Formats: sequence, structure tokens, C-alpha cells
Amino acid sequence: MKPVPMPSIRRPRPDRLYLCLEIDRFSAQVFSAYNPPYRNVPFVVVRQDTGSHRCTVWACSASARELGVDPGMPFQTLKKQHPRVQVVQRDLELEETACEDLREILQGYTPNSELRSDGRGTLDISGTPFLRHANPEQVAEKMRQEIHYKTGLEEIAFGISRNKLLAGLLARISTPDGIRRCESGDEETMLAQLDARLLPGLSSRSRERIRKYGLSRIEQIQRLGRDALICRLGKE
Repeated sequence: MKPVPMPSIRRPRPDRLYLCLEIDRFSAQVFSAYNPPYRNVPFVVVRQDTGSHRCTVWACSASARELGVDPGMPFQTLKKQHPRVQVVQRDLELEETACEDLREILQGYTPNSELRSDGRGTLDISGTPFLRHANPEQVAEKMRQEIHYKTGLEEIAFGISRNKLLAGLLARISTPDGIRRCESGDEETMLAQLDARLLPGLSSRSRERIRKYGLSRIEQIQRLGRDALICRLGKE
């Protein structure tokens, strides 16, 4: 008599859960992390020659931000209003080094992780062992401490949600160093109430049209059909 094979037991797949991180003022944070004399010093990072009329502030240190300096400020305006603020050129090699260190840290939490060159990362932490012993906010805080210890970066914000897009937006609005989580079941409501200008991948022209048509919240964009969106915002 042949033995009857035991039926295989399929374990239910855990709900998707995304943890996104946003490193505000990435270029400036990286520069000061790898150049200790610039820590707690007001300085800005630029990409163009400072002699060019097109030169603007690309990123600024926390100390410069407290003085009222913002990314996008024309360099000539900066020198008139804040002559003591130091100016450094963007260092792409340092930023790549920082990204390599960050990718190694993220991989230690899950292989399902990705990191952009601007310091924005996304991790699929669904079913990871870390969640057996800690809640998602505690995992994010542990990651923040590890990033600070290994790279010197200080301001890291996190967003947590079952919706990947929403997790990224929550990280963005949690800068410089907050942690925001959307509870399961509240994704659609929370996403709908967020500022439409937070949507990623939009050109400055589309963002201006969103403002022009008074589309202040994402839910207003969701209500428009495809044809109406193209008519108002273009094929983008």
C-alpha cells in the first residue's frame, strides 16, 4: 500500500508593508558628514560656477536653513543677505560613497530595497524577521541610529504604509527627522488628503498648472478622468 502524500501547507503571504526614507538636504548632509569641520556651520552647496547668473543654492546645511536660506535661492541673493554663509561645490564622489554605505545598510534589513542617488530609499519589509520583535516605527528608529553611526548622516525621515506611493509621500512630509505611519485600512483616505504638489515625477510646468487650476489635494486629481487630466496638465 502506497503512503498517502501529505498535502502541502501554504502559509498566507503577509500584507505588503513599505518603509521609505528621505534624507533631506542630501548633498549638504553628505558633505558635512564626510567633512567634520563643516558640521554645525552655515554653508550651502552649489552646482554651477558662482560667477554665473544662473547659480543657485542646491542644498543648505541645517544652520544655513535656520538663517532663512532655502534651496533654489539665487547665489547673488545669498551673498547679499547672508555674506558669512560659506559656499562649497557639490561633491558627486562623496554622494556616491554615501549611497554605497546606505545600500549596504538597507540590504541588511531586506534584499527588497532600492536607493536613489538623492538619498530616497524604499524597502519592502513585509514579513521580515525584524517585525517579529518590533513594530515598524521601532525598525525605522533602529535604522536611523545605524545610518547615523555608520555614515554620520543625522536627519533621516521615514514613512510607513501598505501603499508604496503613500509611504514615500509620508517620508517627504516628515522631514527633517520624523517618522509617520499610515494604519492599515486608512491608505485611501490619507493619500487623498495630501497636498497635490507632493506627487513625484512632475515637471515644474505641471506643478504650476496644478496650482493654477486650484488642485490643492490629491483627491481632486483622483476625481478627474484621464481625458480631463490631459486637457489640464498635458500628456505628462
